[in-house]
Amino acid sequence: MNSTPHPEFGALFERFLLFCEKTYPEAVAEDYLTKLREEVGELHAEPNMEELVDCLLVLVGLSRFLPGDLKEALSEKISRNESRRWERQDDGTYRHVDP
Repeated sequence: MNSTPHPEFGALFERFLLFCEKTYPEAVAEDYLTKLREEVGELHAEPNMEELVDCLLVLVGLSRFLPGDLKEALSEKISRNESRRWERQDDGTYRHVDP
C-alpha cells in the first residue's frame, strides 16, 4: 500500500476545478451526483485505480456547488478522524465509536 502524502493534491484539485468550470459550464450539483452514482457502480464492478480516480474527480467537481473550502474541510476531517477511536464491524468496515 502506498500511503505517501501527495504534496500537490491542492494544486490538482484546483486544476480540475478550473477544467470543470471551462468544460461543464452548465452542470449543476445534481448532474455530479448522477455521475457519481454511475462511477461508484463502475468502481464496485471493477475495483481499480482509474475507477477510483473517476469517483474522486466527480466529488472534487461537486465541491464547486457546496459551501466551504474542500482542502480545508479535508484537513479538518482527517484530523477529527485521527482523534477518534475506531472498531471493526461484522461486515468488515470500521466505525468510530466516539463523537
